[in-house]
Amino acid sequence: MARWEKHLLGAMKDEQFLAPNDELKTLLREGVPPQFRSQIWKAYVQTVFLCHYLRQVGFVMLVC
Repeated sequence: MARWEKHLLGAMKDEQFLAPNDELKTLLREGVPPQFRSQIWKAYVQTVFLCHYLRQVGFVMLVC
């Protein structure tokens, strides 16, 4: 759980909440603690929606 807290705090400062990286991949594979699940799902849905919208309007992001 301490690793999740560290990741979330660091990611929120940089506004890279769900930016793909090895640390996030490892954390997700190990499982999301129940107290963080709603926060992670909300951020994921927002990220997917934003990427989909940007593709619709012709703006392609390398991160999506």
